Amino acid sequence: MAQEWHRRIYAGATLPVPYYAGEIRDSDPELPELYGYEVSIGSLRGVESTLVPAELSGFEAAMHEMVATLDTAIPLGESPADVAQLRSVLSLCAHLPSGER
Repeated sequence: MAQEWHRRIYAGATLPVPYYAGEIRDSDPELPELYGYEVSIGSLRGVESTLVPAELSGFEAAMHEMVATLDTAIPLGESPADVAQLRSVLSLCAHLPSGER
């Protein structure tokens, strides 16, 4: 899920290495430009490259669990029953990459 989202946000962008978009940092020594590659935005560092595969797996599992919980709580075709359910739906939408909702 995250890899496809990453490919979509970089569609049409000029990349120094074509596989930068959609591949996982430090997941494959066959992708040497991404092996051990660290990122930051200003003074904020991203997840350490050695932890990216596990962090992505955890993120995807958490999102699937949240969707399953909301699917059980809010019947198909129904609106959220209260403000707490609405906040839960909005929070999930805010965390999911575009196109995964």
